[in-house]
Amino acid sequence: MSLDFGALEKRLRERFGGAVLKWSAFRGQPCVQVQREQAVEVLRFLRDDPAASFRLFTDLTCVDNLRLPEEMASEAPERFAVVYHLTCPSPYAVLRIKALVPEEPCEI
Repeated sequence: MSLDFGALEKRLRERFGGAVLKWSAFRGQPCVQVQREQAVEVLRFLRDDPAASFRLFTDLTCVDNLRLPEEMASEAPERFAVVYHLTCPSPYAVLRIKALVPEEPCEI
């Protein structure tokens, strides 16, 4: 049994509307980009929703996009990206949540 990421994307878009900015995948790992103001609410939903059950907070990191190559710069219009990695233990699945953060105000 595997997690239905298509259904999860639909649930997130229904629940959070325009706060879900982008859904993509890199090397088979899904990533959802959300508005920084909604990041905690989205994370809480992914933890508590029975269809998601991303109960394991695996990693938190920040990316500084200042020196990105030009071809990648359009993908990250803000200076920073805060990236959360979540894991659903059963069925095993990993999801990345990304929130872009400007240089000023540099807060999430």
